[in-house]
Amino acid sequence: MDAVGHVAATVSNTSPTEINPVDILRALGVSNRATVQVREFATFCGKSRNWAYRLIKNGDLHVIETGGNLLVPVTEVLRFATGGK
Repeated sequence: MDAVGHVAATVSNTSPTEINPVDILRALGVSNRATVQVREFATFCGKSRNWAYRLIKNGDLHVIETGGNLLVPVTEVLRFATGGK
């Protein structure tokens, strides 16, 4: 099972109050990081990079710009992984 499938199974088998954010980050392999690259975020969501950039352009995905790079905070990864808006 890939990371997206594992996270989906974790979230769907648990009520929102029982979801452990650390388990989600561990399943995605980013438990020790504060940010991920845009392409990683898109891969975690099972979508294209262009989809992620559209979210950024529309203001639906918050990013940190540093040295010309866009980085997605893991809080945003969790928000999307748990279906938050």
